[in-house]
Amino acid sequence: MGRTIRLLGLALLVATSTMTTGCNLRALHIVIPDFETSQVVGVSIWKVDAGQPQGIADINFGAITMQNFGAGPIEVIEYDMTQPDGSQISMVTPVIRDPAMPGGIEIHLLFQKMVPSGLFKVSTYNAAGSSPLSTEQTYLL
Repeated sequence: MGRTIRLLGLALLVATSTMTTGCNLRALHIVIPDFETSQVVGVSIWKVDAGQPQGIADINFGAITMQNFGAGPIEVIEYDMTQPDGSQISMVTPVIRDPAMPGGIEIHLLFQKMVPSGLFKVSTYNAAGSSPLSTEQTYLL
């Protein structure tokens, strides 16, 4: 049932945008409604417009903590992205909570452009395994 909830909850690729920086970063806005209840530990990003889905990155979540930024403390989550070549990038992003979605989170993940533009989906994973690919997909430049 956790996988079904995650799949439905991965109506996920709510919005995306491409970062236009010299670093070739992409931004992915996702909602994981069962983040806490399913003990989600990460997200996999898949390129899906070339036939078989191609895994391009695994993002492992760290702890959610409070950090002080300008206007006061905000909740953030640390994450490490493992790229196909095995290299890792560590980042942190604010966590948005919706009272109508207890146990869920909304986040913006930045990741390095590793493959050409195309259609992408995601899946979440925990100690029990991976969810199916999201039903939603998005085009990333």
